[in-house]
Amino acid sequence: MAEHDVMAPDTAHVADAQAESVRRVIEELRPPESWPGAGGRKSVAPDVPGWPGQRASTGDLGGSWPGAAPAKGSSKGKPVGTARRRPAPAGDGVAELKARSPKHHVSRAARGMWMLGALLVWILPLLAVCAWMVLDAANRPAELIAFGLVVVLAAGHLVIMPLMRYRLHRWEITPDVLYVQSGWLTRTRAIVGRDSIRAVEMHAGPLAQVFGLKTVVVRTDSGPARTVRIDGLGPSASAHVRDELTPAV
Repeated sequence: MAEHDVMAPDTAHVADAQAESVRRVIEELRPPESWPGAGGRKSVAPDVPGWPGQRASTGDLGGSWPGAAPAKGSSKGKPVGTARRRPAPAGDGVAELKARSPKHHVSRAARGMWMLGALLVWILPLLAVCAWMVLDAANRPAELIAFGLVVVLAAGHLVIMPLMRYRLHRWEITPDVLYVQSGWLTRTRAIVGRDSIRAVEMHAGPLAQVFGLKTVVVRTDSGPARTVRIDGLGPSASAHVRDELTPAV
């Protein structure tokens, strides 16, 4: 006859009680899926309540604790080290440059070059008046008036023009731009960004060679002043301008 093991009623009741205790411990250790006022959101645990005057957390994982100030080099919502750098100051601004003249004059020898060039221009009117006086003696009063007028205009031009041109012809190179001023009756200014310079050339015409001067021509690819000239530079100044602007090409 087969034998059957029968568990006593007290033993079965004890086993059920132990299983229920284990189930309750597991339920207590399980993280809650929500909390009062969460609006149905799920989270591992509710936020730690703050205190008066507490600053908000930066949101960086592992970078702080609730209420701590942001770490250096980080901003809200960005990891440490990703803050945008502020560009370096660009030196003299365009508005500041326009409020003054460039710093450097051209060579003093340029005054003689400009005077000689003006004299060559006035030779033809003087020769024409002289030829008129020789060939037509009947209109001597008109001829003398014409001769005097040409002489006065030529003298004024030869004296005033070189001085005014020397006063206005200036140049300056900043870390960002080339600033050039020229003219004599009117003043012309050109401000060219160094990043737009494409070629730097040096020329010397017949008169410039007589006085040992050079003209620096700067060619750009943008703006109204596509070609900027600096006339009347000495050898050292022209070489300096070329060396300063050539690396930007």
